[in-house]
Amino acid sequence: MAPKTVAAAVLDAATSGVATTKARTMRSLFSLIDLGGEAVEGAFGNLATDVAAYRAAGVPPEKIFEVGERGAVKNAAQGSRTSYREMADDVDAIFPPLGR
Repeated sequence: MAPKTVAAAVLDAATSGVATTKARTMRSLFSLIDLGGEAVEGAFGNLATDVAAYRAAGVPPEKIFEVGERGAVKNAAQGSRTSYREMADDVDAIFPPLGR
């Protein structure tokens, strides 16, 4: 798989949409490993297109978080809102350490 030139990437984003381009790029990366979207433990974005791209790429909704303008963090699966501070306090439950 050859990397795209910057011009090709910009043209792709402009013609097919940002979410589609992001999803395609993530699926390309996921194809390099056997786990696909399951390899992602937490996908954070600040736009609805980020959430759409993560979903389209196969990232499970419970692992997708949308960050609002004031730093509120919303889970895509449950719609529950939290903050980075609250997530840090519960980080081992949200993102279990490997090997457990």
